[in-house]
Amino acid sequence: KKCGVFRVHNMNEMTRTSNTNMMNLLSFVLLLSLCEDVTPFLGQFQRGPANISSATKTLLLHNGDADKTCDEEDVDFLEHLEKARESFESLVAKPHLFNDSHTASLTAASRKRRETEIDLLESLRDADDAVDDLVALWMQEKGKSQANYLQEMEKSCSDGLLKEEELLRNMIEDSHNEWAEPISRLAAILFYKGRSVESKEHADFVLQNIKPWHFECAQLQVMNCLRLGLRKEVFQYARMALPRLNDKTNNSARNQWVDSALRAAHKSYHDAANKQLEWERESETENMWQ
Repeated sequence: KKCGVFRVHNMNEMTRTSNTNMMNLLSFVLLLSLCEDVTPFLGQFQRGPANISSATKTLLLHNGDADKTCDEEDVDFLEHLEKARESFESLVAKPHLFNDSHTASLTAASRKRRETEIDLLESLRDADDAVDDLVALWMQEKGKSQANYLQEMEKSCSDGLLKEEELLRNMIEDSHNEWAEPISRLAAILFYKGRSVESKEHADFVLQNIKPWHFECAQLQVMNCLRLGLRKEVFQYARMALPRLNDKTNNSARNQWVDSALRAAHKSYHDAANKQLEWERESETENMWQ
């Protein structure tokens, strides 16, 4: 209210940067309320989030009037406030509170889904019946309402697939890059639009960070590499795709693929379980709110 610079776009910029910057902003606003003259500090705020911390420290040394001096009580209060701000910043910066890792934490629902996925992968050794079940499971990882959106895309297409591309990008952003299916489908749309470089990047992200056993992405990569003339990578991705059943070889190639997929799936499950356990242990030993 005093300085009139807290516009919506500034707040949005702050929330997009980091939690530490948000804590700096809260401290900055509180300290502004203690100053009679805020004019010297408006420029520091308007220059962006990176300047908030330095502006706050400047405010701690500012008494509102160059001819006046703060008494000891004021100085002690401001020093105490600065220590409290640093303590709070340290708390919210802890990785278990705001984690950008692609390994999602393991809830009861995700635990059951992962176990089902492992069972379906195992059943692929001598049959293809589980292929459609796996795709359906991947679609429903974020609930039925999100799965319905994906299903609607299969029924009709907008001109240039613009609406589908926008919706998929929004899904990817909302899921913090942890949901493989919208990334896979965006990669397919980009391929059909002739944007194979972008398509390959998205499919690679799924195979390297989320589901190395995502056979649809592997098949898409074969087509991307053929179009881009990447002959060596064609064979690499072909080995990652789901092999056909072959009675003459007792499904040897298929069994090797299933073994590899199960190792990756179990590792992903194990990593998620460890992440969840670590979070629970830290929550037990630390009273965050105090």
